[in-house]
Amino acid sequence: MSYGKKLRVIFSIGDNNDLTTNDFVALFECADDIIWNIMEQEMLNFLDYIKLPSDNRIETISQVHRLARKTFSPAEVEYIKKGSWNIGVVILGSILLFVLKKYLHPTVLEAWNESCLREKIIEFLREKVFMGAKRSVEQSAVIKRRYRSLTIAKVGDLSNPTSEEYEIEIQLTKSMIVDYKKSEKELLEEFVKKLKG
Repeated sequence: MSYGKKLRVIFSIGDNNDLTTNDFVALFECADDIIWNIMEQEMLNFLDYIKLPSDNRIETISQVHRLARKTFSPAEVEYIKKGSWNIGVVILGSILLFVLKKYLHPTVLEAWNESCLREKIIEFLREKVFMGAKRSVEQSAVIKRRYRSLTIAKVGDLSNPTSEEYEIEIQLTKSMIVDYKKSEKELLEEFVKKLKG
């Protein structure tokens, strides 16, 4: 039985030959963080869809945030291309079932075998899952835009969110981090100078 859609997220850094090992690690940190943010948002969307009370939703998502992020990744690396570094990561909609069943609030677990809940689960996975994925990525980029020397520059759709295989591209740029310190006296002089006009 097919449980709906597949989300492919492509993380890319433009043609940049001076990428370091740290940049490569930062690219994977970004991928992991973004993928988990998408999963948590999809879980919230699902829990809203089945009309789970707010306190149970919060408890479930808190448990996923605390425990699941440390135990496994909900995505599979599909490919890595060197040069203009690209990493393709795939999340299957059905992984949501595994995560939810493992960390779901006991109230919902009791109802898991009810046919109406099963129908809602299948309906959500076929029709609703990943519809807000691009928005989740954009929200994540607002909250944490920089991963070491990499910065999220652009998020775009590569396919229609309603298709069976939805694709999002996240473009990152490398920036140099310059540590420049002024003395307290220089800062104070600069501040006074700006006040005087």
